[in-house]
Amino acid sequence: MKINPIAHQAASNIYNTPCAKTPAPSFHSAMDQVSLSAEVISFSAAISRIKEQMGMRTPHEMARIAEITVLIQRGVYHVPAEKVAEKIVGDYLY
Repeated sequence: MKINPIAHQAASNIYNTPCAKTPAPSFHSAMDQVSLSAEVISFSAAISRIKEQMGMRTPHEMARIAEITVLIQRGVYHVPAEKVAEKIVGDYLY
């Protein structure tokens, strides 16, 4: 099988030839506006409330988080493999 050679000069001339530039259109319109539907506003408010609630922790939860953080920093935090497997499999069984 023979592959014909490409005229390299002709191929590169395509990229070297200047082309006519068209001027960009000018837009003289009023300022863009966005209006949100009532559903979107309601959804946004619900998401904001959920985010606020996620940031709120009970003193017991805060103490437990602090305890786990210290254990992780010391390198002694251990999660039993059985509990991990139980959580993974439990999601599919129940």
